[in-house]
Amino acid sequence: MRLVDMPVHVQSFVSELLASEIGVWLIGSQANPTSKMPADWDFIIFGSEALLKKLSDQTPIRDVDALVVYNGDEFKCPWPNPSDGVIKKGSLSGWKWEQVSDNRATYEGTKWPDDWGSTKHAIRIEI
Repeated sequence: MRLVDMPVHVQSFVSELLASEIGVWLIGSQANPTSKMPADWDFIIFGSEALLKKLSDQTPIRDVDALVVYNGDEFKCPWPNPSDGVIKKGSLSGWKWEQVSDNRATYEGTKWPDDWGSTKHAIRIEI
């Protein structure tokens, strides 16, 4: 997936991360054949606790769901869900995340009962 395929405000958010050599992977409905317009943009961001803190101090990005991997396995969204205030969190191991090539990964579905246990795809974002 290339940046030019995203809305400008999403491009801006992702390009800042890529410029800092942070790995960004597109997941969710945009990376899988379940996307219904308009859909949000879901990302796994391979960062650090410092990046998680930095993003949590910023205003949430419209239509972006960012899950920051901060210790190699655990991830957390820097912003609470606007509808219920819950902060998403989990682990790559819990998702059975597997990088299968330089720009592709798979993981298990996370929404029950619709797709729990089904294999989903992740796509590394490139400039």
